[in-house]
Amino acid sequence: TGEESSIYTDTGWFPIQETTRVPTSEDLKALQSNVGDSDVLAPPKYWDRINNRSSAERYELGPNEPEGQKVGKAFFESLHSQNFRHPVEILGVERIQNLAMWQSYVVKRQTMCHREIQDSEVMEQSNPDRLMRNAVDRFERCWLWHSTNVESIEKILQQGFNRSFCGKNATMYGKGVYFARDAAYSAHQAYAVADSAGRRYMIACRVMVGEYCPGRLDMLTPDVRDHEKNILYDSTVGLAAGDTMDNPSIYVTYHDAQAYPEYLITFRYVNSGQDNV
Repeated sequence: TGEESSIYTDTGWFPIQETTRVPTSEDLKALQSNVGDSDVLAPPKYWDRINNRSSAERYELGPNEPEGQKVGKAFFESLHSQNFRHPVEILGVERIQNLAMWQSYVVKRQTMCHREIQDSEVMEQSNPDRLMRNAVDRFERCWLWHSTNVESIEKILQQGFNRSFCGKNATMYGKGVYFARDAAYSAHQAYAVADSAGRRYMIACRVMVGEYCPGRLDMLTPDVRDHEKNILYDSTVGLAAGDTMDNPSIYVTYHDAQAYPEYLITFRYVNSGQDNV
């Protein structure tokens, strides 16, 4: 409706009632304002050359490469922090390069952060770039963990975290896509389902959690955060024993562009006669 013309849509780019028309120059200026420097749409500097700009490419990182070691270290530290009982061996780490998905994620990140700083009382007296960096630090999690079965891996890497094939295992905190703070949670056999060779798969994800609220069973969207502007929270969360709202163990997202699958870890349980955790 006209009175809700400023509501944030799934993309956060254009007014909701105008998403089917061709964007005007004013629309594109507004998008550019949200995105900021066009360099943010460039791929990360540590990526290899992009051969296919419209689909995902997988680059295996050797065990002696610092980039792969950093991912592996984060994975093992997150496992051990929760006393994961299975010995685990990493079989491979791959960087995922999907430029179209990366750019969608970056636009979503910039839009969410810009939403928070544009009305800031200190906007005029502060450095906008610093405000944006602070917003990214506040709203982005790097990394959260997501496990799935081998059949869904390629779908996620090509299409992102679409709720039609993600989040099938749980709806306790909402019907979205689930990400864990701790790799130990995602490494459980119920989520990291072994393939016929005993390999399991976990994705290290960048996730824009934004502003979040407690999740509830089967909720379809987060609660309304700002009733006057009809803006929802960005995510919901689940709290385990000892968690706080500042540090929840489960995040649930409701928009595909909120997460980017940055690294794929292939691993297996070691000396495991059975899959009990």
